[in-house]
Amino acid sequence: MEQQLDADHLCDRCRYGLYFPGIEQPLLAPEVVLSRWSKGPYTKQYGQHRFNSDFRHEDVLPDLAALKRTALKGCMFCHLLQSAIQSFVATSPVVYDAIQVHLDYFWDAVPKKNQTGSIITRWVLQASLLLHDPNMAKRREGLPQDIQVSSWTSGRAIFWPLARKSEGAHGLRLGMPSPLSGGGLAQQSLTFLRSNILRCVSTCEHALPDAKGFLPTRLIYVGQDQLRVVEARHDSDLKQLKAGDRQYATLSYCWGSHLEGLSQLRLTKDTQTQLQSGFPLEAMSAVQKDAVMVTRALGIPYLWIDALCILQGDATDWELESSLMHKIYGNAYVTICNLKSRSCQQGFLSDDQLRVNIPFDTMTQTRGVECYEIGPGFVSGCFPRAFEHDTWSRLDFDSTQWASRAWTFQEATLSTRMILFAKSGLYFSCGTGLVWEYGGVLEEPLNFSVHGIVQDTSAADMYRNWNQKIATQFSGRQATYLADSLPALSGTAQIFAAALDDEYVAGLWKGDLLAGLFWKMEDSLRSSLAGLLQSLDDAYIGPSWSWVGRPAGGSAVGKVRGFGPGRCNLYPARSSAVLHMQCDTLKSQAVPSGMDKYGRISGATLLIKTRVYPLALGWHPLPDDDDDCDGKRLSDTGNSYLEQPGGNKVAFSYHLDFFPNPDVNDPDQSWKQDLTLVLLGSINYESSESEDELGEMPCGLIVHQAKRNSSEYCRVGTFGPSTWQASSGTVFDLDMDFCYNWESRSLKVV
Repeated sequence: MEQQLDADHLCDRCRYGLYFPGIEQPLLAPEVVLSRWSKGPYTKQYGQHRFNSDFRHEDVLPDLAALKRTALKGCMFCHLLQSAIQSFVATSPVVYDAIQVHLDYFWDAVPKKNQTGSIITRWVLQASLLLHDPNMAKRREGLPQDIQVSSWTSGRAIFWPLARKSEGAHGLRLGMPSPLSGGGLAQQSLTFLRSNILRCVSTCEHALPDAKGFLPTRLIYVGQDQLRVVEARHDSDLKQLKAGDRQYATLSYCWGSHLEGLSQLRLTKDTQTQLQSGFPLEAMSAVQKDAVMVTRALGIPYLWIDALCILQGDATDWELESSLMHKIYGNAYVTICNLKSRSCQQGFLSDDQLRVNIPFDTMTQTRGVECYEIGPGFVSGCFPRAFEHDTWSRLDFDSTQWASRAWTFQEATLSTRMILFAKSGLYFSCGTGLVWEYGGVLEEPLNFSVHGIVQDTSAADMYRNWNQKIATQFSGRQATYLADSLPALSGTAQIFAAALDDEYVAGLWKGDLLAGLFWKMEDSLRSSLAGLLQSLDDAYIGPSWSWVGRPAGGSAVGKVRGFGPGRCNLYPARSSAVLHMQCDTLKSQAVPSGMDKYGRISGATLLIKTRVYPLALGWHPLPDDDDDCDGKRLSDTGNSYLEQPGGNKVAFSYHLDFFPNPDVNDPDQSWKQDLTLVLLGSINYESSESEDELGEMPCGLIVHQAKRNSSEYCRVGTFGPSTWQASSGTVFDLDMDFCYNWESRSLKVV
């Protein structure tokens, strides 16, 4: 939806605030004009030029009375901004009562060559939002009185890609791309998709799944007006096709709420006969309809949609099909991804976003001046990326519900090629790269390929990839049911298992168990030890010693930040770290709850025989230069020391799986006396230039007795080498010689 606009159709605030960067000297590049001032609103960093405009606006929520007033007077940018802010506020879980807005222009520091050989520069207009939370003080109750909390908080930003509206001299000189298509299946969009699919099929050398000729159990035949769900192994039409011609597309999307998911057309025992006999397109939900339209437009005869190709309500069929996701998506000709909507009841082909044309020179009152188009806007949770190799499109992708769902992780990383319908436009992605229809520049791929990171890779690197890529990027994603956390990773785990020839145990690997046990979360998931132990006693997903067993609230496991004992990082910061086993026994076992041994589990144990140190013998915090710790109480992460016979102190770092908030009933943190250090291994930084770091430094788990069974233990943290900078000669690093004097014991960690 487009609005014609010239300078006469802007309010005074927008005329001054949208004055295009460097337009006063249009024959020069904007950055050349703007950089003549040593101090000013122009900067260059992270591979992008940035110009802070003079646009500043404050308004009330939810009405946006001031913007509404100027929009009614005819200012179309105020109308555009009002619409974008209201869309954001409508989905915000926090109720704000005021907003501040300012605008910035961003553009490529280095022009790009697109797929047609043209040199283009992509431009983005950003509206940064500052939001006022009237209830902020209540949200921060309990903080020390000397901590001042502002009720204004940085909110999400709104981004609009900019395009030259015509073949005018200024738009061409700036290298602006042409406008995006109007959405749907316009000829421009189909040409873009077909050319990129053909390019990928003809020239890309991807790591592909081994199961050539694989077909899902069921598919939807879309080649006729009446659609049919067919049993692939029995369908006569499919049997007549050669293996290479049995093309099918897959759909990756979000169901939405429980009721929305149930209201879409689904394959059940009651509907199975009807769906196999034939049904009209109109019977499908909005997302399903759009997926059929795309599949037909590309000439692909079959489509796979989970709601229609998995027998809903049948646990056996669901478990079987969910264990085949790596084959279903890996062997699809293309995966259609819906990033635009949050529900299966909302389509992705329609284009109902307002677009406006803005004069480059907004101070000119003459009609018919050269304009640029403000394209489809999208709300992002992040600012422009801090690395040159990253893409503008990630501003949109990273804040979508699609990117936050557990099942879509492997749907994306297992697919050979993807078509992505996002609010910012249309994209094509494969292992070679990501292409945005806006500009047509081939950039870094959207995702890593699971097949790619295991092909021709050493076992050590595959274990590292699992920890660094799979665990960190999958964790924190929401599932409809928390119990689906392991099933949603089953296909990925099967590919790694085949490549590693190793046994998978509740999100970890037996061949890399020592390193895998040293995960750490981005945030402390509980505010006390008692809270952590209670959460481990609730609905069972996985063991305490696996990151899969740590719910983060809602239906997600906690977000894994990295791996390393205590405060230490195994990688990438310490890529030279080598772990050595220092326990007599370290064995793990998981019990599957169904036929898929990579899916749900009913229990898992970690058996350890090693040396232990009960912290009832004494555990003392060390003050840290980079923390607020005063040396008297433990935080969730820090440095501590044990006392050796003779008075010497040996230091180590720790990382707890909970945040021990101050407790007036327990100011001395007496709970720490119930914890135990469990020696698992030692670290040696082989490439360190410091001789002091060449020794073996102990590391292991911190455990507590389980609530249900006093003979079992739960992981509540890890310990490792100290990161404390000693200021005296009385504190030494914890070494293996001291650990050899610890008591030897067998433990069962659950």
